[in-house]
Amino acid sequence: MALVRPALVSSLVAALAMLGPLACRDGTSLDLQAESGTEPSGSSSTTAMPEDTSAPEDGPPVCEPGCEPVLVSTWIHEGEAGDQVASAMARAQDGALLVAVRRAAGGVRLVRLEPDGTLAWSIAPQLPCGACVPTDLVIHPSGDLLLSATAVPTVEPPAAVLARVRADGSGLVWTRELLLYEGSTTISRAGRLAVHDDDRIVFVQLEGFSTSELLVLRELGADGTTRVRRNLLAQTGSMSGWPLLVAAGPQGDVVLAYPWWNEEDDPEAPRLQGLTSRHLPPTYEAISSIPLALALDELAIDSIGRRLELARSADAETSTLLLSSRSASDPEGWSRSLPLVTTSSTRPALAIGSGDEVYVAARTTPRAVDDRYFVVELAAARWSAQGELQWQASTPLDMVATDDPLELVVDDDDGLVIATVVQGSLRVIRYEQACACE
Repeated sequence: MALVRPALVSSLVAALAMLGPLACRDGTSLDLQAESGTEPSGSSSTTAMPEDTSAPEDGPPVCEPGCEPVLVSTWIHEGEAGDQVASAMARAQDGALLVAVRRAAGGVRLVRLEPDGTLAWSIAPQLPCGACVPTDLVIHPSGDLLLSATAVPTVEPPAAVLARVRADGSGLVWTRELLLYEGSTTISRAGRLAVHDDDRIVFVQLEGFSTSELLVLRELGADGTTRVRRNLLAQTGSMSGWPLLVAAGPQGDVVLAYPWWNEEDDPEAPRLQGLTSRHLPPTYEAISSIPLALALDELAIDSIGRRLELARSADAETSTLLLSSRSASDPEGWSRSLPLVTTSSTRPALAIGSGDEVYVAARTTPRAVDDRYFVVELAAARWSAQGELQWQASTPLDMVATDDPLELVVDDDDGLVIATVVQGSLRVIRYEQACACE
């Protein structure tokens, strides 16, 4: 077989007095119709794979009829023992990969890999929390790393932790600890980060008040000082751990996505769904919002400002990924669904390619051929910017069964880089998209 690579809403009275209105919605809800044998490793290493010397055409492959899309690993980095979750991954301008890992003991480890998977450095930054859950890792225009995390409450109240780490891993530039109020029906936590320029960082957090919760946006300067605080939404506590998403838009705007109680359909029985909203500085009032049928797992914005939204619905043995693309000029956009056979509904990963292709990766658990047990696989798919499914493949990968099992980035050569934890250690693998033809 030849491998071919062609190319709520229950108010908090005091808090609501501070809220800006969510403006009229510019669109509609998401379209819902539409075993591995790896040995454990106690050390850090990178394994290079033999290269396929066939010359690829420009762009990622579209397999001819009769050819099977496959994932071909080109290198593997194996981290040290004691890792729990690969929480975030970012790709630097020079192609280096930065990964934030939650350690089993509660600490955080940051890892930098060269584009070929070689370990550049691995550090444990001295964050102001005994146990932290990393939430996001983004790269500042200076090359420094920006990290958000939630301090796991023990005796102290929970806190959102922000840190700026020097690009070479030599130490911290600054850290900020933002104490969060804790309600009985809220999982107070840090959200994602978005960076617009050298001196504008946007961050979201959620905190609880009795039985209610408050979503807050902060704008920070390059030194980590909060310059703007905007209370965005007060609602009944959701008791959910859905990610608090934010993405930088091309016109200085930011787009947020978060879980939201929909009272409009049935005020007596509100449903926890999703909401996205678009905000402009300096006040960050919402200029538009869109209700969604489901809370989002991932949110991204492509090079021309199209918004990519990824959610999932699940039953006993299937998780259906729901992917939508929309813009201010085309709020309907397109929506696609992709059912995956799996016994555990875990968060999928979303990435955008160099040509604005849309990539999704997920942990799946199909039955083995003899139907006696389940195997763990990595499933990946690619759509064009116009929503055409162009490529889909899977491969065995024994990822740990956490709520957030994997991270995904796409490199300049259309390689898919996956970060996950296998048998207690970080595993970063680069795959090429290929076609197996008889």
